[in-house]
Amino acid sequence: MQIQTTHRPKVGTLALAIGVLVAFGNVHASPKSSTFDTGVGTGARMTPPLRLNPRYREIAVPTEAPRFSERLDTALDFGHVWCLPVWDEENLIISTESNGEIFAAPFDLNHRQLDTAIKIAGREDSIEREGIADHKHIFQDDHHYITFSISGGGQGGSLYLLRLNRDLERIRLVNVVQDAPPTNDMFMTGDGETVSVGKFLPGFGHEMYVFDADLNFLGSQSIGGGPERHANGAAALYHDSLYHVVAPRTLAPGKNDWVYHMAYDSEWRITGPQDVLLHDPGMITLITGLSREPNSDTFLVHYARTPDDGGGPVYRSVFDRYWNELETVNAIDGSFMRPHSIVVDDLLFVGYEGGNFSLRLASFDIRN
Repeated sequence: MQIQTTHRPKVGTLALAIGVLVAFGNVHASPKSSTFDTGVGTGARMTPPLRLNPRYREIAVPTEAPRFSERLDTALDFGHVWCLPVWDEENLIISTESNGEIFAAPFDLNHRQLDTAIKIAGREDSIEREGIADHKHIFQDDHHYITFSISGGGQGGSLYLLRLNRDLERIRLVNVVQDAPPTNDMFMTGDGETVSVGKFLPGFGHEMYVFDADLNFLGSQSIGGGPERHANGAAALYHDSLYHVVAPRTLAPGKNDWVYHMAYDSEWRITGPQDVLLHDPGMITLITGLSREPNSDTFLVHYARTPDDGGGPVYRSVFDRYWNELETVNAIDGSFMRPHSIVVDDLLFVGYEGGNFSLRLASFDIRN
């Protein structure tokens, strides 16, 4: 397999085709006090008072969180780790990993698998010929984009980006970074035209590598540092001309107390102070699930609440359009890891990992 290697300008510059990125100064506000009650029992609903986000000058009108009721929860019969559902405007496409390879299959909205899972990436797709350890998956402009990291020495080492058509047929594979660990626990998002891959910069934040729809490299930009410092295990989405990034302070098991939100413009320039979304001492891990519910104009954050890597219940935090916390609930009770979410019309889908290398898909009816 021939891999196309990108040629990048110096790290920290985003040399987009539209011009040179202008540096943007950061501002900082003191962290807000927590509204997360760690003493509430399983299944409880935590509805905090409204917190006005300092990023916005207009007054936010209190919003009620949508109601979620579980409709289906089923096991997948392929894949061992990572369960990432995306919507291709016709079906759910779920990508998973098994034995260092990525597989994908289509599902209908009732969790019925519509075709056999097919392999879309494997050891032969990396220069190192090593197994894949981690991946992220988005669908935009009628194409699938998948970024993946090789296993390396445990922290990854090289990062790749793959473009597929809607039938999961390969179009192009490029190398994002080569022999530059850590590359695991990356994140990826798109603005409808470009694709951005976030590689972790320890002690700082992320380096954002930006590509056009055809995977031509456009440039890179560092985010984080100082008051915007954050860790890997983050998630991002693009809405209303802003990239929204949700990230923990650290991924050290039992050591993370904070989840942050940061907003960036279309060229990955910070637009305001970092916000504290959640405070739950020692119980917050990867923030892998970030989606938006358009009818209520709310953001949904899913994560496994656990003090270690052993898994825990999947929690859902709901935020209004100003990132004020509306509620935090135990959404899926048990011992699970790495939830990923997508909203399709009035349905919420959450793919997650259970014990013994099992993958599951849950769906919820949404009522506003």
